Amino acid sequence: VIVNMAAIPKLFVWSFIASLSQNLLRVSSEYPSFANEVDNLIYKTTRQSSSCIRLTDHTRQIGCSAGYKGVEGPIWYINSTDDIDSLVADPPYPPYIAVIDGRTQSSQVKLFNDDTVRDMMKSGKVVGIVLNHIVTGGFGDDYGRADSFSPAEPCDNKGFQPSDTCDNDWNKNATNYLRVFGDFKNFPIFLIINENDRNDIVQCWSKYTGNNLTPRLPLCSLELKADMSVYGSTDSCYRRASLPTQYLSASGPGFCDPLGDYSPWGFPFKAPPKNESKEVIIIAAKLDSISLFLPELSFGGGEVSGIVTLLSMAETFGRLTRSGNLTELEKRIFFVLFHGESWDYIGSSRMVYDIKKNAFGLFSMENISHFIDLSHLGIQEKRAADEPTYYAHLHKGNEMFDKFSSIAHNLSVNVEKSSLSRLPPSSMLRFISPTYGGRNDISGMILGDYNKFYNNRYYGSRLDDLTNVIYSVNKSDFNINVTTNHLSSLTSALVRTVLEMAVPVKSSISVNEINANPAVVKDLLECFLQNYSCNTFQSVVNTDLLADITSHNGTVSRYTTTLNQRNPETIATRHLLAYYLGKWNTTTRDQCDQQNISGYNHKYFARGFSFNETSGVGVCVLSDTGEMTS
Repeated sequence: VIVNMAAIPKLFVWSFIASLSQNLLRVSSEYPSFANEVDNLIYKTTRQSSSCIRLTDHTRQIGCSAGYKGVEGPIWYINSTDDIDSLVADPPYPPYIAVIDGRTQSSQVKLFNDDTVRDMMKSGKVVGIVLNHIVTGGFGDDYGRADSFSPAEPCDNKGFQPSDTCDNDWNKNATNYLRVFGDFKNFPIFLIINENDRNDIVQCWSKYTGNNLTPRLPLCSLELKADMSVYGSTDSCYRRASLPTQYLSASGPGFCDPLGDYSPWGFPFKAPPKNESKEVIIIAAKLDSISLFLPELSFGGGEVSGIVTLLSMAETFGRLTRSGNLTELEKRIFFVLFHGESWDYIGSSRMVYDIKKNAFGLFSMENISHFIDLSHLGIQEKRAADEPTYYAHLHKGNEMFDKFSSIAHNLSVNVEKSSLSRLPPSSMLRFISPTYGGRNDISGMILGDYNKFYNNRYYGSRLDDLTNVIYSVNKSDFNINVTTNHLSSLTSALVRTVLEMAVPVKSSISVNEINANPAVVKDLLECFLQNYSCNTFQSVVNTDLLADITSHNGTVSRYTTTLNQRNPETIATRHLLAYYLGKWNTTTRDQCDQQNISGYNHKYFARGFSFNETSGVGVCVLSDTGEMTS
């Protein structure tokens, strides 16, 4: 149910089945000849691929679709610009599926960019593109990293910002793919992310076609399926969905599904009673990322650094409360990770709306005194391992910055005020905008690794991964420890600053003795950007969800899905926040089920980091955490 669309913008997506198949013409001898398995005689289906999808908002559509029947055509193999030139000129058997097979990041970007894609689409000789994501080579200068690649807008969520925010092109590397493809109805684009799939396609082309201009027959062909029927805008999709049709099932996905997920939140202490007058300090980060493809890979490495910093802060506060060193504060501290911020701020918009309408229940807009938004924190402008600099973009936050700057200096963390008066895209903008129900007098700070422009050369792209975060500070060695130490020191400075602002009433430890745990930061970076089935995720989630964690090999998507699908990243993050902030009792699963929740609002059983397989003794987690629908 959408309430007040003007206050809570939504985008919609038509649920789809996306597959990519290899058509091996006249090569049935390579497959078992069973009469009832004709499909296996013709097609070989890829194992793992990602598709550019279609979305709409109130005014437009963006993304790609292949139509109901999909598209098919012989492979035109591309590994140089000459291959593109001959394809758009006079190829022998059009239309083709262009397979772009750059084996370094720089060559991929050279072959797959705004100009080359437009040329292929306009030529009428190409009906779809398959892009290889797999690169060769090791880490370092020989890795062939592209100078820049950002298929995103120069200013995120333009049209949903304060009047002056998008006067500045924050993403100066933008190539605007996400808007370019909105005008094309029957032009699918797939990303191959499995080495065996890439090899199958190239070997088929090499074996049967052999040469683009003088091919052998039969030709090796591809079939691309990515049927997304939404067209025009969200309003037009709603109108079409309201028409009676035999193809829509009450139990299945709808014709228009709203993008959405859940925004995890939590308090270090028990949640405040209703109508409490204590002020609240909000610590926020963006949980999702934007991408041209609906990925099976995890992108947004630069933004993950903000998530990791927030969770590391939560772990530090939880450690202090469980040890008894910190028992009471004059102000409340509230952690939240907003999902859906890439798409018109649907996460923060929903929270502001619910708070303003008294539907949130834990505090009012008038209780909020400070807001700290942890933006991109992992990419350094100087590309130097020894002197990272973080920039504070302030809204009535000079006093907060002075306190933070002094504490950071004592920890050898370099922080500076941004030289711009306008604020960058941020969840905080919703909370300080009276237009959306916020308060303009909230003291706010958006903390980022950038001043005038994003440092991330790969923002919003598949190249923004763990390698990007590490490579930005240490080109000579794939060593995560440098980034870990930077973020740990920054987390320590933030925790100390927030504690001083929150004013401890009962504390048995000096603020200057409080430090983040570098091991936690390192584990979180690897879990979010390298291995979803990591030990940390397996240890902190509800044991009922353990099978889901262990079934994922590699990373998972950070893309905002629809509300009828649960994003694995959101599930893991919700449990991390509960585990880090919560109270732990060493019990078995049965004992945990019978345990009184003792005034907390969330209870679950986790394996913990010292799970006993024989006795089944793990951790019963009690916390004041939850999640809000985006």
